[in-house]
Amino acid sequence: MRIETPTGRASASVLLWNAIDVSERLNVADSMKIQWRAALGLGDLLYSDMGRPLASLVADSGAGHDALVGAGDAASTRARYGRDDLRNSRDNLRLGASKLGLDRRDVMPCFTFFAPVGVAPNGDFRWRDPGPSPGSHVTLRAEMDLLLALSNCPHPLDPHPDYAPGPLELTLWAGPMTPHDDPCRQACEESGRAFETLDAWRAQGDVR
Repeated sequence: MRIETPTGRASASVLLWNAIDVSERLNVADSMKIQWRAALGLGDLLYSDMGRPLASLVADSGAGHDALVGAGDAASTRARYGRDDLRNSRDNLRLGASKLGLDRRDVMPCFTFFAPVGVAPNGDFRWRDPGPSPGSHVTLRAEMDLLLALSNCPHPLDPHPDYAPGPLELTLWAGPMTPHDDPCRQACEESGRAFETLDAWRAQGDVR
């Protein structure tokens, strides 16, 4: 799935679940810890809480993404923009989960594309300039059948003073299984072991 922000004014907050067993879900903290970095990008994996790769980042224009702050909620949106009638990603993701037959307890911390969050020397979170540009994009390759919820609302650290999220363009297509010599699979020992765990899970039953 290719996700693009044509105007550079969109943030794509995503949640992922294993479609075969929804108790397996995105774990953003493990995705950082296992790969030894918070600035995830090209060649990195989005891990589940069972140590398997849910998706690989196989293309990335380099806009920067957020694995630290998470989605805005009603309170942060109200405090930022002074209005109660604006959508926020936390509620949107809960709604998206409900449309998939899930409930509030299934909504975990999200990963947000096109939100270049960094850490200042004093430990504060900051928005790294210049931020996403028009046409910024990423491509996610699903490593198993997935359920996905996505929200496009301003990130809590978005420096723009106005509430004006731009459009997102999504393109989906079917591709081949990930080969054994794939760069994401071979990126490090941890990545290789994660794919071996995925292969072993597939071998246990009729899963893809």
